[in-house]
Amino acid sequence: GGEMDIAQVVRRWWIPTSPVQLLQSQHNLLNHFVRKNIQSRQVVLRSSGYAINFVDSVTPSPSPPIVLMHGFGSGLGFFFRNFDDLIGHGNITRRVLAADWLGMGASSRPSCSSSPRSPILPLSSPLSPKDAVSFFTDSLNEWADAVGLTKFILVGHSLGGYLAAKFALSHPERVAGLVLASPVGLPDAPMDFVDSSDLPLGLRLIDAAWSANVTPQQIVRMLGHRGPTMTTNAVKMRFRNKFSETEASLIADYLFHISAAPGSGEFAMNSLLRPVVARDGRAGVYARDPVGTQLTSLATSNVPLLLLFGDHDWMRQPALSDVCDSLEHAGVRFQSLLIEGAGHHLYLDNHPMFNHIITQFVDRISHK
Repeated sequence: GGEMDIAQVVRRWWIPTSPVQLLQSQHNLLNHFVRKNIQSRQVVLRSSGYAINFVDSVTPSPSPPIVLMHGFGSGLGFFFRNFDDLIGHGNITRRVLAADWLGMGASSRPSCSSSPRSPILPLSSPLSPKDAVSFFTDSLNEWADAVGLTKFILVGHSLGGYLAAKFALSHPERVAGLVLASPVGLPDAPMDFVDSSDLPLGLRLIDAAWSANVTPQQIVRMLGHRGPTMTTNAVKMRFRNKFSETEASLIADYLFHISAAPGSGEFAMNSLLRPVVARDGRAGVYARDPVGTQLTSLATSNVPLLLLFGDHDWMRQPALSDVCDSLEHAGVRFQSLLIEGAGHHLYLDNHPMFNHIITQFVDRISHK
């Protein structure tokens, strides 16, 4: 109706973004960094009519395809340092795909009624973690069908790692190997944590914003025309001196457009995760339904697992050693490795090592 049109016009004026600009910024970013030929595509899911945005190297290869899945508030474009090495050269090449989760990146952004939002009003029941997970994993499964992938190596970063783990548990027959790169939500939350009313004011505000589902993307949207400047500064701060001015602006432009697009998948954050401050003062983000011990079932389905963390990664919690112990005890084929000189964004911080470890993992699976 007319009201909706006016709302969209105001939105466009206030927030300088659009789906066309988003895809253009993805193209510009990948075009600058990726030498290999990758095709940008979208498939429409039959069940819902929503589109999944993805890129595909379409490389002929005897080994299972590699599917890269991004983390919260990110998009497939952030794997710009990984495509070339993973695709490979000479007589060893691999097919590499990367997709945007439904409700994120340049995939469809279902409106709030169908997106996994945990309601702000305490009267209505929040979306269960199970329903929020299905929103993402069902659409990934349908996308894999549409693209014709029967079995693939699934690589997930951060929240994408948590969702990839959940996918491998519900569809083990499709997963030739699982790589969790600095995943969120493996260990159980500490038993001894501080009640939010005892937290210092700054942390109380974060806790309240989290509970009310205020996402970083909403802040970028509220900034309107100032959003691009803020994202540029954020990129420069996070990846100090790693990129030239041109490169930093390509990354920031992409980050701005994926953050400023209409909110959808990001609202799952509150249904899936919660911030916890332990009595020892350590703050962390934990899953409402931790996936670590559930991964022991990979022993039965015989899915090899690779766990990667950066050596100064805030997601590397002490409780992870318990998870590793239970995986080992259950007889899961798994390896846990640290990426040197890397934080949570290990696939960018030390891309040569990250790429090398994954290609070794993939080639080992292919030669089995």
